[in-house]
Amino acid sequence: MILRLFFSLFIFGMTLLSHAASPKSITLATTTWCPYTCGENKDDIGIIGSYIKEVFATLGIELHIETYPWSRAIHMAEQQQVDGLLTAAPQEAPNLLLSRVPISTYQMCFYTQKGNEWQYSTPLNISANRLAIIQDYGYGEPVDSYVKNVSGLTLLSGDNSTKRLLDLLLKSRVDIIIEDPMVLNWNAQISQRDTQKLNQAGCLSENPFYLALTPTNKHSNLIIKIDNALKLPASQALLKKLFLQQNSRKQY
Repeated sequence: MILRLFFSLFIFGMTLLSHAASPKSITLATTTWCPYTCGENKDDIGIIGSYIKEVFATLGIELHIETYPWSRAIHMAEQQQVDGLLTAAPQEAPNLLLSRVPISTYQMCFYTQKGNEWQYSTPLNISANRLAIIQDYGYGEPVDSYVKNVSGLTLLSGDNSTKRLLDLLLKSRVDIIIEDPMVLNWNAQISQRDTQKLNQAGCLSENPFYLALTPTNKHSNLIIKIDNALKLPASQALLKKLFLQQNSRKQY
């Protein structure tokens, strides 16, 4: 009887702790990586912004999204100036608490100007080509290892990094850039750049990305609830709907 009473009190206490550990609002940092995450237009927070906002709503949590250059977003999360990152690959946020269930996937592809015969192959070798990348991005292997061990790359940081990558390539200031096709198409459409001049020179395998929170006790409890919510068929159906809506828009 005493053991049953103790067990009941323990479960009741854990339930109260669980509810107490769930905040009423969460602030996540992100960068402008449309159409996945957007920050230039408050009415369009991107596919993942809209998706996670709805997922948090089912948990009774209001989501606030703040947009920064990617390196600054990571720094703010690591310094606990925000509650975490809206999206992150494991290599981008090794000090944060990632959801076990991925939000979605992304795929990085190489782009050159037409006429450049370079094609991606392994082991990665860009030869005499000039490669531009965005600082602190997790591109996936073998790119992440490659950029750590070579010099002379063009590293971009700050705002509008993808648009600037595209401009560098179209103006022949670099020879190769790497970006997710949906992100590249979105930026080309917004900036009215002609991607018919570009050649897709091979792609990496698809990689998952996750929601990342600062490693605190309350977030350790919350991440379990987020994982459970991300698994729900209704959540998966919503994400699929948001991607279909995006894919129905004009693409270059």
